[in-house]
Order: sequence, then C-alpha cells, then structure tokens
Amino acid sequence: MNKPVIIAGWGCNDYELDFYEFIHRARIPVLLTWKSIGLMGDDHPYYCGRPGAIGQPAANRILQSCDYLLVLGAKMDHDQTAYQLENIAPHAEKVVVDCDERELAKFDSSWQTVKEDVGEWLRSSWIKGDFKPWLTACRVLNQLNPVFHESYWDERAANYYCVIDELSRLARNDDVIAPECSTPAQALFQTWRVKFGQQFTYAGALGAMGQGIPGAIGAALATGKRVLCPVGDGGFMLNIQELEVVKRLNLPIKFIVTDNGGYGAIMNTQRGYFDGRFVGCNAESGLTLPDVGKVSLAFGLPVWRIYGNNDIKSILSRVMATDRPEVVIVKIPDDFKCAHRVQARMVDGVVISGDFAEV
Repeated sequence: MNKPVIIAGWGCNDYELDFYEFIHRARIPVLLTWKSIGLMGDDHPYYCGRPGAIGQPAANRILQSCDYLLVLGAKMDHDQTAYQLENIAPHAEKVVVDCDERELAKFDSSWQTVKEDVGEWLRSSWIKGDFKPWLTACRVLNQLNPVFHESYWDERAANYYCVIDELSRLARNDDVIAPECSTPAQALFQTWRVKFGQQFTYAGALGAMGQGIPGAIGAALATGKRVLCPVGDGGFMLNIQELEVVKRLNLPIKFIVTDNGGYGAIMNTQRGYFDGRFVGCNAESGLTLPDVGKVSLAFGLPVWRIYGNNDIKSILSRVMATDRPEVVIVKIPDDFKCAHRVQARMVDGVVISGDFAEV
C-alpha cells in the first residue's frame, strides 16, 4: 500500500472526534461526499477534495489512482459514482465500512465489506505507513485544479460560480448552509470553500424540489444561527407561502434564488439525456413562473437583484453584513449547467456514463 485514500460519508458525522483521531493517526488523503461536506474545512492538511459525477476533477483523479480505498459510512450512490460503481478505484484494494447490511449488499466481490458501526471501527482500527509524499501530491493536485476560475469574473452575465465564490468568502464560520436540492446545490458542493465550524444540511437523498424554504426554516429554528439557502426559482415557488413564517419569526435566513426562467435541473436532464426535447420545464415547453421578487416583497421581505457579475460583490457584501431575512435574486443564463460533470446519455432506458476520471 503506497497510495491510500479515505472517502468519508455522512456516517462519520456522528463520530467526528473518533474520525479526527483516526485520520491524524493515519495521515492519508481524505475525500468527502456531498453529505459530509462540513466534516472538514478546506484548509485541513488531509482534505483533498470532493469527488463525484458532478465533482472536482482533482478529487476524481485521486480516487481513480489510489491503491487502497477505505469508504467510511458513505453510500457510494449514483451521484458519487456516475452510475459506475464497478469502475471506481480500479487498481485499489477496496474496503467499505457500514452498519447497514442493505447498503453493503450492493458492493460486489471486488470490495471487502465490513458490517460494523463506523464509530466502533474508527476506535479499533489503524493504518500504518509513511504516506507523506502521496498526501503532498494529492494536496497539490487539488489546489492546482479548482472548479472555479478567476476568469469567470470577466464575464458580463452573472456567472453562478462567481456568486458561490463570493458567498463562500463572506460566509461566517458559524453559518448554516442549507441549499435546495437542485443545480444551485450541485454548483455549491463543487466549489464552496468550507470554513471549519460551518454546518451543512441538505436533503439530497430525497431529491425533492421545494424543500429549500422549509429546510432553511427548520435549520434556523434548530440551530439559532444564520442560514444561507441557495435555491432555484422553480423550487422556491413550491413553498413560497412559508415566507410568511420567515417574516413573522424574523428568522435569519438569506435566500439566494437563481432565476433562469424555469426548472434548470430538469432542463439540463432533458438536454443531456433526451436531445433537448423540453417538456414542462420552461416557458417554451409549457411552464411559466411569476416574478418571485415581487411575491417575496408581498410577504414583507427585502429583495435584491443581481443582473451581472458587476453586481455580485456590492450586493452580497450588504446582504451578508446583517442577519435579517432577505431574498437575493440572481439572473443567470437559461442554459447554465455545472462544469466538470461526467458526461452521460440514455440508451434504451439505461444510463451510459463517460470516463469518471476525466470529469
């Protein structure tokens, strides 16, 4: 074993102290799933990225070139593996630890499955060796291959990656980030620079549009902290009536609403899998949405609008200076899609994915 890697999933969140003690003993690269994004700050010396179908290129390359893969409490679902679990870490000895026998059942004989509570396993196990050169190489690869590039700021239209970059910079260490399950969340998980102490809550296992507003309300009431909720305009509309609760309780929630005139994630799916045959996802295909800014104003919430990159820093600096509830509407191009995603197509009802390591 010369190039070991850990993938830490949601199952590690309840055993944070045990997890940190284990990785400080092992001193090997750690990759995080979307569900465990808040487990480590981006500046942690062992953090090396977030792989996935819509992931970070460096993290995927690290995963695919390792010779020992340890998966701790991660489902390794389709978002994580791009529908090709059998092709993950092809040259590695692979071990997965999970307490759920049903989750372990999906791993074939190329995996060693360990049915055990992740916390118990962390407290009783160790990995020995000097992996400093490999760790250094992974850290450098991750730092030199970001998803976000400064050149995005040169664009005239509002680039959503620039919004996330600036929001990430301005966010406090004690903020809660509660994105809607949509394209805004995918871009956020690709590029957000996590500060230690930030909490993330995300209903990714459900994938339901409309959970953004109620999810943010729940996060604010449960934690008493400021909540940042990036959300698409389509999902925002599904529970927009709950802005009355936000206003009445004066909850410290910042809604960052992308306005692309419809259901962006569905448009991207129909564009990618069905040759752009749009159905019920934008005005041309039978869907119309009201001006969510005017509706938000009707509930008594301040509304800000971002029309281009030049608006982003000035508006977000004012929004993030307070804890009052506010709505920021970002007009983005209708064809916005996440960068660095594994290309896929539908063939006879089966998803066929491209090269995972090339994302």
